[in-house]
Amino acid sequence: TVNYPANVGVNINLLKKVNTSPVTYEFVRHIAKDTPNDGQEVWTPTSAEKNLDLYIEVTCSTTHTFTKGCQISRDTIKVQ
Repeated sequence: TVNYPANVGVNINLLKKVNTSPVTYEFVRHIAKDTPNDGQEVWTPTSAEKNLDLYIEVTCSTTHTFTKGCQISRDTIKVQ
C-alpha cells in the first residue's frame, strides 16, 4: 500500500471466482474490517468455504476519508 496513511486500516474480503472470461468474482464475506495495515491477518475458513475457488482482496478502509482518493494496486490473491 504505497502512500497509504500509516494509521488507517484496511478491509479484507473473501471472494469466489465465478467466471474466467472475463474474470469476475462474487463477494463471500468480510474477513476483517478496518484492520491494521500490518501485512497480516488470521483467518480460518469455514467448512462451507472449503473447496471453493477463493481469493482474498484487500481494499481501502471505509472509515477514513481519503482527500486524494484511494487505490490499492494489488490484484486478488488466490487462497491455497
